[in-house]
Amino acid sequence: MKKNKDIEVTVVEKKQNANGQAAEVHELSIGKKVIGEVEKLESGKFVVTIKGEGPKYVKSFDEGYETLISHWNLFQ
Repeated sequence: MKKNKDIEVTVVEKKQNANGQAAEVHELSIGKKVIGEVEKLESGKFVVTIKGEGPKYVKSFDEGYETLISHWNLFQ
């Protein structure tokens, strides 16, 4: 039976988005690899940015984290 390994997931809060504008952005990393960002657009609206993918819109940071992790699990 294969033993499960612990995976280090890190969230870094930034105050600027990729365009250099002021925004609340959380960058999600697994190990040393950045897998994407969740940016707060306005109250109740968030956008998930994954490299090589179009934007995905969610309702919370937690839902954005779930989207990023599930995408990473599918394509890892």
